[in-house]
Amino acid sequence: MSSLAPHRANRHREVLQVAIPVTLATLSTPLVGLVDTAVVARIGDPAALGGVAVAGVIANVVIYAFNFLRTSTTGLVAQAIGRGDGAEQVAASLRALSVALGAGLLAVLFRRPLQEAGLALMEVEPAVAGAARDYLSTRALSLPMMLVNFAVLGSLLGERRVRAALLLQLFLNITNMGLAIAFVHGLGWGVAGAGTATALAETATAAAGCLLLWRRARGRLAPALAVYGKAERFRALFRIGADILIRSMCILGAIALFTRIGAGLGTGVLAANVVLMNLFYLSGAFLDGLATAAQQMSGRAYGAGDRRAFLANARLLMGWGLAIGAAVSAAYFAAGNGFIAAMTPDPEIARLARRYFPLTALIPLVGSLTFVLDGVYIGATWTAQARNIMLAAVAIFAVAGEVLAATLGNAGLWLALLLFLAIRGLAQLAWLGRLAGSDRAFPGHHAGERGAL
Repeated sequence: MSSLAPHRANRHREVLQVAIPVTLATLSTPLVGLVDTAVVARIGDPAALGGVAVAGVIANVVIYAFNFLRTSTTGLVAQAIGRGDGAEQVAASLRALSVALGAGLLAVLFRRPLQEAGLALMEVEPAVAGAARDYLSTRALSLPMMLVNFAVLGSLLGERRVRAALLLQLFLNITNMGLAIAFVHGLGWGVAGAGTATALAETATAAAGCLLLWRRARGRLAPALAVYGKAERFRALFRIGADILIRSMCILGAIALFTRIGAGLGTGVLAANVVLMNLFYLSGAFLDGLATAAQQMSGRAYGAGDRRAFLANARLLMGWGLAIGAAVSAAYFAAGNGFIAAMTPDPEIARLARRYFPLTALIPLVGSLTFVLDGVYIGATWTAQARNIMLAAVAIFAVAGEVLAATLGNAGLWLALLLFLAIRGLAQLAWLGRLAGSDRAFPGHHAGERGAL
C-alpha cells in the first residue's frame, strides 16, 4: 500500500479535518464587509451606507481577481510536501508572498484611477460616491496586506494547518469588528473609520500569518532562498494564476449573462433571481471546504507521483461531494419558504421566487461534482485543462441560456445554469482518468502505475 494511501477511515478523517474548518472560515469571510455595513448603518446616513456598499463592490473585484494566490499556493505547497521537498515548500510560499506584495503595491499606486473607474461604471449619486471615496481612502492602503493574507492562507492550507487558518480568519473578523465600533462610534470617524478599521485588521492579520509561516520555515530558509528565484517556478506560478483568473472571470461572466437574460424577462423575475442567487453563493461556501481538501490531498499525491492514492482520493472526495451536495439541497427544500420570507418582504417577488425555488435548490447537488473536481485539478496544477473546460461550458451556457429562456422563460434560464454546472463536472470527470493515466500530465515516481476511476 502506498504511503499516501492510508486506511480508508483515516482518509475520511483527513477530508473532514480540512473541509470543516475551511467551510467555517469561508462562511465567516463575508463578515468583514457585513461588520462595516452594520456599524455604518447605525450612523443613520443612507449615503454613508450606500458608499460602504459601493466601495465593497470595488474591493471585491480586486479580491476575486487575486484569489488565485490562495488556490495556486495551496496546490504548489501541497505538491512540494508530497515530494518531500522542504526547501521548495518554503520557496513556493515566498514566491506567493512576493507576488502578493508586488501586485498589492501596484494596486495602491493606481488606486485612484481604479476607484474612479469603478464609481463611474456604477453611476452612483455624488453623496454616495463621496462616502465610497472616504472608505477607500484608508482601506485601499492595505491592499498589499489583503493579498498577503491570501498567500498566507494558501500556504497554511497547503501544509494542512487548517486550524491556524481558521484562527487567523477569526482574528481578522474580531479585530475588524472591535476597531470599527471604536473608530466609527467611539471616535466619530464615520465611514473613513470603517475603512481604517478594516485596513488595520488586515495588516495585523497579515503580520500574524507571516509570523506563523516564519516559525515553521526558520530551519529551511537558506535552502529555500537558493531555489526561490528560479525563473521557471515564477513562470509556473503566473501561468497557473492566469488560468485560474480566466476561470474565475468566466464564472463572473456566466453570472452576469444570467442576470442580463433574467432582466429581459421582467423586473419581478430579475428581483426574484437576485434573491435566489444567494443560494448559489451559499452553496459555494458550503462546498469550498471540500474543494480545498481536494486541492491539498490531490497536490500531495501528485507531488509524490502516487497515481493510485491520487485516484483513490478523487473517488473519496467525489463521494463526499455528492453526499454534502445532497444534504445541502435537502436543507434548502426544507427551509425554502423561510429563506425567501427572510430575504424579501415583497409578496410578488416572494411568489416568483417560490415558483423557481425547486430548480435553485438542486444547485448544491448538481454542482457538487465540479466543485470537488476544481480542487482536484488545481491540486494537480492542471489549470489549463480546467480553464478550457470552463470556456467550453460558458459557451454552451450562453447559447442554452438564450434558447431555453426564450422557450421556457425563467425556468429555462435556471435549467441552463444547472446544465452549465453539470457539463463542467462531467467534462472534468471524463478528462480526469486520461490525465491521471498520462505520464506527461502525471510525471512522478510511480509512472508505471495505472488507475481507473
